Amino acid sequence: MAQKSIKLLVIEDTELFRRSFQQIAKNHRFEIVGETDEQRDALKIIAEKRPDVVLLDLVLPEQDILEFIQAIKKQSPSLPLIACSSLREEHIMADVLQAGCFDYIIKPFEERRLVESIQSAAG
Repeated sequence: MAQKSIKLLVIEDTELFRRSFQQIAKNHRFEIVGETDEQRDALKIIAEKRPDVVLLDLVLPEQDILEFIQAIKKQSPSLPLIACSSLREEHIMADVLQAGCFDYIIKPFEERRLVESIQSAAG
C-alpha cells in the first residue's frame, strides 16, 4: 500500500525559500497545497486544503508572528507549525515554541533536518 503524501502549507515571502521548499517537497513526495505570506490567505488554505504541516517564515511583511501563530492555533489547534527563520535569538525561539510551534529550524537549513521535522510533525 502506498504511503499517503504529507500535505504542506508554505507561509513564506522569499522566492528563494519557496523554491527550496518546492524542491524538497518534490524530492520527498510531499505535496504543497498552498503558498502565501498573508494570514487571511493562510487561514483560508488551512480550512479548505487541510494541510498536515505548516512551514512558517517568522519574518513576514506587516504580520505580528505571535498573533499569526495564535490565529492558526485557534482555528486548527492540532495542526503542527514548523517555524523557519534566519533569526537566531533564543528569546524568539522560545516565544514561538511556547506559542505552539512544533519545531524551529534556522535558515539556511539542511534538507535532512527539515524533512525529519516534517515527517515527525506529520507523525
